[in-house]
Amino acid sequence: MIALCATVVAVVVADQVIKLTVRALADRYAGVLAVRRQIWLARVGPRVSSPAMWGIWMASSAVLLIAAFSSPLRPVPVGLIVGGSLSQALESALRGAVTDYGRTGTSLVFNVADMALLFGAVGLLVDGLTLVGSGRLSHLFGSMS
Repeated sequence: MIALCATVVAVVVADQVIKLTVRALADRYAGVLAVRRQIWLARVGPRVSSPAMWGIWMASSAVLLIAAFSSPLRPVPVGLIVGGSLSQALESALRGAVTDYGRTGTSLVFNVADMALLFGAVGLLVDGLTLVGSGRLSHLFGSMS
């Protein structure tokens, strides 16, 4: 529980501090690119209201946390996903968009929250494959044969 909470807080703080720094430096330094864009949910469909976005975040985070506490999943990948998504949701709610950053002249832009989501998903995939291979999830799903 402590590792999960610490991971969530670390991701949100690191993401927001780095974004604040990049936004402040982007105008002063050539080569620093700050891109403001809406989260993917707002880009793929009709405008999502702030309460609806928070409802989606709370529901999906609750499912992930319940799964983490009722199975032998490691807390850090879960914390990375919850922290990354929380940071994106907070910034989107407060600023109307999120800040991605990169180097001028490249099309690769991202932020700490994006990396946390990616590494968290990979960690959960590795955990899931390891647990299925070891048979440690059989108490949740019963016999698969």
